Amino acid sequence: MNKFLLKLTALMLVFVGVASTCSRECPPDCPPPPPPEIEYPINIPFTEYSLLDTDCQWVNLPNDETVMIINSKEELENYISCTEGSYPAIDFRKYSILLLSGETNHAFSDVIVKELKQLSPNKINMDIEIGFYENTIMGTWSNALVVKKIGSEINFDLNVAFSPVLYKPCNCIVDTLTGEWSWFKRYGGFGGTTTPNEFKSIVKIFGQNKDEYVYYEVFVEDTLFSYGSFKIDSWSHYRIAIINLPHKSPMGKNEWAIIFGMPLVGIPLDNNTLWFWDIAVDGYDYYYQRIR
Repeated sequence: MNKFLLKLTALMLVFVGVASTCSRECPPDCPPPPPPEIEYPINIPFTEYSLLDTDCQWVNLPNDETVMIINSKEELENYISCTEGSYPAIDFRKYSILLLSGETNHAFSDVIVKELKQLSPNKINMDIEIGFYENTIMGTWSNALVVKKIGSEINFDLNVAFSPVLYKPCNCIVDTLTGEWSWFKRYGGFGGTTTPNEFKSIVKIFGQNKDEYVYYEVFVEDTLFSYGSFKIDSWSHYRIAIINLPHKSPMGKNEWAIIFGMPLVGIPLDNNTLWFWDIAVDGYDYYYQRIR
């Protein structure tokens, strides 16, 4: 046998040996190798799910600082109410919504999710920061996030941090409103007479939150009379918002509209004067002056 045949025979024996070894280690019916072990923690990417610029709002929220996992359109519609139009669409085959809510002793400015991190196969940690205005309003807050599809069996650890905020200018009408105002004159009624104020009434208007709601408080003789929030809406050529004041309108209600951008009778309208109107013919106008 020549040298070439000896080398060929030796090479074939090597191939046969390798094939035999592979066959012994993994026969055709052997299970696939286990997946690589997942290393925790894992940062979870997310985007905010907002109802801003829609005629929809969140409803039926528990406000108990828990995170609800929404995995279908039917589940989502339990927590959304729309007066017109619809809410932003989402593909629940690929994504889930994380809906969270709670209460504060103050009106909130914004809710910022700082971090969303998976700690184990069934536990996710969420860190959020809530900015609030230092007032006496009991407020509720909410936020919603879109994440890649997750199961409903996941448990959440929600860590909430609160921090007071100063008003941040928005280059909008709220910049003009924010502050403290004192009633100083009433005008109107049949014949259009001007009368002085009968008691001390102070309106405090705080900045707006991320959903464009503006918070306010009203004090009468240093006692809290009312508080709430409003959105500024368009009405004819005015810009108005409804606020609850201690003045009775001809309709017997305490609802008054804040008017912007229209000259007043004998009183110049500027950033230091607010005009409240009861939206009634031959009604009264109440003027408040900025004191802070």
